[in-house]
Amino acid sequence: MTRVGTIKAIDKVLGTLGVVLLGLKKKSPLPKSFSSILCIQLWGMGESILTLPAIIAVKKANPKATISVLATARNKDVFFGQKDIDNVIELGMSPGMILSFMRKNKDMFDLVIDFEEYLNISAIIAARVGKHTIGFSGQPRSRVYDESIPYNDAQHVVVTCMDLARLAGAKGVPTELPTLGADLSDKKRVDIFLRESGVGKQPFVGFGTSVAESSKSRMWPKENFARLADWMIGKENVHVVFVGTRGEVDAIQEIIELMHHKDKAVNGAGRLSMRQLFDFVGRCRMFIGNDSGPMHVAAAMRVPTIGLFGCNLPERFGPYGKNAMGIRKVKERKPCINVHQGEVRECQFEQTCVSFIWVEDVQEVCERFFRRERK
Repeated sequence: MTRVGTIKAIDKVLGTLGVVLLGLKKKSPLPKSFSSILCIQLWGMGESILTLPAIIAVKKANPKATISVLATARNKDVFFGQKDIDNVIELGMSPGMILSFMRKNKDMFDLVIDFEEYLNISAIIAARVGKHTIGFSGQPRSRVYDESIPYNDAQHVVVTCMDLARLAGAKGVPTELPTLGADLSDKKRVDIFLRESGVGKQPFVGFGTSVAESSKSRMWPKENFARLADWMIGKENVHVVFVGTRGEVDAIQEIIELMHHKDKAVNGAGRLSMRQLFDFVGRCRMFIGNDSGPMHVAAAMRVPTIGLFGCNLPERFGPYGKNAMGIRKVKERKPCINVHQGEVRECQFEQTCVSFIWVEDVQEVCERFFRRERK
């Protein structure tokens, strides 16, 4: 079982007992104003990015309140440099660290907004450190909240998070994600990476071929990425830079070995930190990727973005913004991933859903973006 799987298993058993006990506490009506608000988002890069508009809207609705975000090492950099966030608190995910945080911060915040859709531990933390709490209903964990709303899985996560933020006074629906932050040292490191990779100041397209460890069947076939990269290089005379973690170096190299234009392909796996990735993606002419964090980074950085979907629905988790599009071909198949219900499964079909997307389907969307760019 992966570390993520272990955390979820513990959360399901011990967390369920915890929320049942805490749910016996009497609920309190929300006050009209707050001086301190904690927003909880403990999981991946992508979901954290999609939560940002709601957090910013909460600050605008409560300008005098101090806004803090509780995050983990996995996602804390998403909140770096956001002017509407006053504090980012990194939570260690061991039981001892979680208990220590709750003990030291009991009733510390006037309001806690739990943006997690399913984890019991986030609801338990909210109940311990918040005088008032709000979150999503539909699970036993919702018993601990003073107010809750249903998780609407028929709309995009950005809109669903905004619905929850409305309980704290937030208004409107954003059309774009906020851009992500990087400092000068991050930008200099990206300059070095591009120079050492032979790209320099030449135009390049980013490819995100990886997915989170929880559902590997979200990956588009390697030979498709290779064909698309060759087409992109031949048509637009660009470099193609593949990004990923250190553990994906070999997988990306396998894609490059399938290509004809290997000289214009760069294996960037493990060579950039998260904040450096933000700056790098912001320089891409276009970004194409599986349903994963880097795809959401590209949308946030206003780069033309194409997301490839199979197990998940782009209507819920697609790249968000005017210059972004998610592709899913198997409309008749129900998604294997329903995060709000704790379902993050591998594809249940012999031929994975994402593999039904043809290279020509993606080329057609690329052409559309290129025509828009040239106008």
